[in-house]
Amino acid sequence: MDFEQLRIFLILAEEGTYLGAANRLATSRSRVRRKLDQLEREAATPLIIRDGGVLRLTPAGEVLATRGRDLLE
Repeated sequence: MDFEQLRIFLILAEEGTYLGAANRLATSRSRVRRKLDQLEREAATPLIIRDGGVLRLTPAGEVLATRGRDLLE
């Protein structure tokens, strides 16, 4: 995991949609999705549940979000 992946994941968790995260990051939805996919492969576990148009954190995603925020601060 690199800091860019973590930052994108945290913004995605806050925004709750790929589009919201992409807009906030001034990038494309596909880039946000690719970075999340890479992060989930590296973590070997799902971090986000895709429920229709809304994203929710898995328990592992919740842990990463909490620890990731602390790390970036």
